[in-house]
Amino acid sequence: MWFKKKLPTSISIPDLYKLTANVGSYSSTINLILQYENAVDILINHIFSEKFKIDAIAFPLVYLMRHSIELGLKENIKYLERYSNLPRTNIKTHNLDKLFKEFKKHYDKVESENNFDELTKNDFNKSFKDLEYLIQNLGKSDSSFRYIYETKNNRIFDYSNKINIYDLKSIYDVSILLLTHTQYLISPYTDYIDYLNFDYTIKNKSLGFVLKCVDIEQKKHFIEMLNKKYQLIKKNIWFDKEKTYFLHLKFTNEKCYLIPMKS
Repeated sequence: MWFKKKLPTSISIPDLYKLTANVGSYSSTINLILQYENAVDILINHIFSEKFKIDAIAFPLVYLMRHSIELGLKENIKYLERYSNLPRTNIKTHNLDKLFKEFKKHYDKVESENNFDELTKNDFNKSFKDLEYLIQNLGKSDSSFRYIYETKNNRIFDYSNKINIYDLKSIYDVSILLLTHTQYLISPYTDYIDYLNFDYTIKNKSLGFVLKCVDIEQKKHFIEMLNKKYQLIKKNIWFDKEKTYFLHLKFTNEKCYLIPMKS
């Protein structure tokens, strides 16, 4: 093919450095998902710059989208089931629709039992609709974009099937952002659950979430920041004049939890 180029017989040290992959330095599934996202972005950008037709890379490109969504759903299910108290789920499947329903089931349970603010709930509801639409367009078969034929030798797509990669990419960007940030977005509530496991006595006094959670090594710097930003009432207790609630700094499990309280 015209874009096939021979590798140079020798390369410079900077180029060798660029082509050396530090595969052992990654330990997070989120990092892996972001690499798939990077690959999608690079390929799409290259299509625009080189002006060749998407059919040259359509299946592997959409498969990258599909697989990153699968990884994101599985990672968030594993995270959410720690807080939903629902039975552990078998997520050894490539079926995105099943994984989406499982993800939403766990999320809905955590949301319903915790004091999620309206903005968070509304943002998630909108993002869920976009993600569900994306999944419907990434192929119903578990083998979609992985193979041409299913196990029973049936074609996965009809000859007339077409897919608008431009529209798909726009929704993909929104959906992958959701899946890579879910844990951060609901951390005020999951951090609160984590703290309650050590100290349930604050349940009736608190407002049901953690404003900030940092490692114990950051304690000194964190307290200095709180002293500048809020009114100090007494040791490890501040008052937020804007929000009109008290902030109690608690320590457990090698972490500092800043928890809004009624008094």
